[in-house]
Amino acid sequence: MPDYVPISLLSLLFVLVGLYVVTQADRYGRTWDEGVQDQYGTATYLWYRTAGNDTSFLNFDPSMHMPEHGPFFEFIVAGAQFAFDGDHWHIRALVCGIAGAIGIVAMALCGYELGGWWGAFLAASGLALFPRYTGAIFNNSKDVPLAVFMILVAWLTLRLVRRWSTGRRWAIDAGLLGVLLGMAISVRINALIWVGVLGLVALAWWARNGRAAFRGGTWWPALRKQLIAGGLIGAVTYATILACWPYIALNPVTGLPHVIANMSAYPWDSTILYNGEVVRAQSAPGGYVPRWLLVGSPLPTVLLGVAGISLLALDLIRGRVRDLRVLIGAALFFVPLAMLLVMRPVLYNGPRHFLFIVPGLILLGVYAVQRVAALLAARRAPARSALAGALVLALVGGYAHSAVASARLFPYEYMFFSPVVGGYSGARGKWEGDYWSACHTAAVEWLLRNRSRYPAASSPPTIGGVAGDGANVPPGWKPTFAAAGDYFVSSDFWPMPPDFEVIHTVRVDGQALCSIGRAPARA
Repeated sequence: MPDYVPISLLSLLFVLVGLYVVTQADRYGRTWDEGVQDQYGTATYLWYRTAGNDTSFLNFDPSMHMPEHGPFFEFIVAGAQFAFDGDHWHIRALVCGIAGAIGIVAMALCGYELGGWWGAFLAASGLALFPRYTGAIFNNSKDVPLAVFMILVAWLTLRLVRRWSTGRRWAIDAGLLGVLLGMAISVRINALIWVGVLGLVALAWWARNGRAAFRGGTWWPALRKQLIAGGLIGAVTYATILACWPYIALNPVTGLPHVIANMSAYPWDSTILYNGEVVRAQSAPGGYVPRWLLVGSPLPTVLLGVAGISLLALDLIRGRVRDLRVLIGAALFFVPLAMLLVMRPVLYNGPRHFLFIVPGLILLGVYAVQRVAALLAARRAPARSALAGALVLALVGGYAHSAVASARLFPYEYMFFSPVVGGYSGARGKWEGDYWSACHTAAVEWLLRNRSRYPAASSPPTIGGVAGDGANVPPGWKPTFAAAGDYFVSSDFWPMPPDFEVIHTVRVDGQALCSIGRAPARA
């Protein structure tokens, strides 16, 4: 099939994603975390703007460990908010959405490296049709940007391997890889995992080429080149971290080890809802990650990923994998997954903490599709056409089902659940749903439109159930956090006070997400 078909499809996808970002940024609710993340970004921006004189980013509640959280993307958001006139929260949502769109473009670049134009289209569409990614790009400024930077890091690694033997261009790619890896680590420390991936790439090269290098006397030039590239990547990575992370810039020797120690045993031990049971985050079952990948992903993504894993394993056994870049794409999934399973870090809020491994699962699915396509191409025409048609129909049907389920959840697609557990309605009450209380925005907006019908006793009114950082608190109102005020926004975390009158409920897919309550009249 000519290249213009996947190129046209990919171009259409990019246009649709761009329109989605521009037109839908204001439709998605502000989450429980966004207020404090926004404040952290502003404080970080002021540190740079004042040449280090403003150190307010160090003044957050110590229990939140904010300085130890990577601030780089929050700094980008704050920079845009200071640079452009407009609504503060709209600019934030738009910048986050643009970052999410860049991730889809980066997936296309990875797919192109691995499988040409069809690989680019399949990879980009796989991520665009992943509801827990696309449905979170406007209000998740931590996990989605990490996934975006990890995809970009994977792409530059793929390009570095491809251009390894082409003059000195490898040095440029190594330097750029260091910059992007440093930025990724400065978003979330989890990106440090990629250092291990780069080490595995070097080992894989020696496993394949080492014997010939020793026989031909070229082992030392090859090793020296790898050492130079590794040193360049390491130096540029750390320099970028120092430039992008004020806390580590102020503690250049002890800062990074402290962050690694703190985040690998993050002191958060509240309860989570997991498979119908309430468990503590620090004692979550060992199958937390794979099970959430199953129940929180579109079924075609999981099935294609499993097929890709099986086919890749078979090809490795038979010695058919000639391109190391295929293993790099797989490493984007396998290496973080192995680390999560072995180290058992504190995880909560569904799959958001390991969203960055999903692109690797999608790339494995792309590998499966292209391997099956190659197998079909070797068959006779009648059988080839029938099998290819069945495969296309199955893929389109599976993703169409996910798209319909996502549309029913709009604008809360980050609560998507697989048909394996009965979709969102079947998972309700068994798995974490609106864990960030994004529905609070819709609830408060309704209250502001209808406040005259339900007047409050005090002026300005007080409101409970919402975070007191300003994200969903109406201007001038007084937040009471978990305590009851004149009004109360209930959620999975904060139930409605028993004597409050429920005046409105936000629903999605027939299920109640949160409610607005009014305090009873006082005599």
